[in-house]
Amino acid sequence: MINSIEIKDARYPLGKGAGSDAIHRDPIYSYAVVNLKDDNGIVGSGFAFTLGEGNDLVCKAAHFYASQLKGKDIEEL
Repeated sequence: MINSIEIKDARYPLGKGAGSDAIHRDPIYSYAVVNLKDDNGIVGSGFAFTLGEGNDLVCKAAHFYASQLKGKDIEEL
């Protein structure tokens, strides 16, 4: 049964000009990490990579869906 959920918003600014284009002039490479832990201590992890401010939206979506997973057995999913 999933009993613990951790969501991390990781962001890494790049050096001047690195990764930039016409849209992303000052890019930050980012990724959302979701860790689901069951009552046996087993952890499952998922990652979603983004560029710029999109990571905030991805993390909010992860929080929304994660709340529906807590307390469920993996077989239910």
